[in-house]
Amino acid sequence: MIADLSLLRVSGEDIAATTEIEEIRWIAPARQGNIIVAPLTEHHILPVYLRRANRAAGQAKSGAD
Repeated sequence: MIADLSLLRVSGEDIAATTEIEEIRWIAPARQGNIIVAPLTEHHILPVYLRRANRAAGQAKSGAD
């Protein structure tokens, strides 16, 4: 399988599902709750995002000391 990913940072923008996107949901990657996501998202995309976010948080914390 080949997948292309993009990281998008938004602030106060209207995000809407259009054309081939059927539905958009905001989830907390560490706590997706009962939301069913695709296996690629669950097993690969969210863990990569969490590692990246944790690494950035660690760098920000060590820089604040």
